[in-house]
Amino acid sequence: MSARTDLHSTKEMKNRKKREADRRHRQNKKIAVQETENKLAMTIIENESLKRAVEELRQEIFHRTSQRELTEQRIAVQETENKLAMTIMENESLKRAVEELRQEIFHLTSQRELTEQRFETIYTELEKEIECVCAAAEGFGEQRGMTPGAGNSQQPFHAVNQFSN
Repeated sequence: MSARTDLHSTKEMKNRKKREADRRHRQNKKIAVQETENKLAMTIIENESLKRAVEELRQEIFHRTSQRELTEQRIAVQETENKLAMTIMENESLKRAVEELRQEIFHLTSQRELTEQRFETIYTELEKEIECVCAAAEGFGEQRGMTPGAGNSQQPFHAVNQFSN
């Protein structure tokens, strides 16, 4: 029986070794599966974290783009306000210049009217004086027997006649 026992022992040893090997193999498989599951879980967590980071970056880009657009709009508004202010100042300056020109025109018109009135007054006075001188000259000529315009040396009459024409 000893050969049989040896055979049985050898078979049993082989079976035991095989079971032990199978057990180790299953255990290693479990460990490998667990490690893979852990790696997958970590990858999923990392993926979610990256998704959040990407979304945050998108929000940041959107925010900064909006800020840049607002800044550009503010700059455009400021430039427009500056142009408007310059136009208003120029307009006020032009209004002052127009008012000064109106005053000058009024002053010159008043002076012209006064000059015309003086001229009319002087002209009327001269006409009256010429009429008086003419009348006096006619009276003087009749007293002396001279006729006007007959070459009787009536120079004052001719001079007065020139002014009246």
